[in-house]
Amino acid sequence: MAILCLSVCLCACGCRAEELSSLREFSKPYLGAYECTEARFGGRDLLKDFPSVVLTLEDGGECVLEAISASGTKRTAKGRYEYGDGDNLLFTASVRGRQYTKKVVYQDGSFVVEQMLAGQKLFLKFEARG
Repeated sequence: MAILCLSVCLCACGCRAEELSSLREFSKPYLGAYECTEARFGGRDLLKDFPSVVLTLEDGGECVLEAISASGTKRTAKGRYEYGDGDNLLFTASVRGRQYTKKVVYQDGSFVVEQMLAGQKLFLKFEARG
């Protein structure tokens, strides 16, 4: 269930990169790897089951989510992202034939994804790796 929640998050985060004229878009400070520092679904801490979750925003609009379970099993999911006006990231991904999109605010090298799933709240906080 935890990896499904993380995959849905990725789907909600994926998007296509658009051409913007701002200096911020030109320098692309949002590119790179983001570590999930908080992950909760309902009242459960997902990082107990998946202590390593990294979302990488690649040049060209592709994003890759890698989650390593407590037992060492590695899972990977891919999606698309766009950086938009107002420091927003738009993520798009497909899960089980259904496409999901999620817009989040990118601020100071981090962003939070919040989504209701099956009546419970999924909360994921990602921070740039330093």
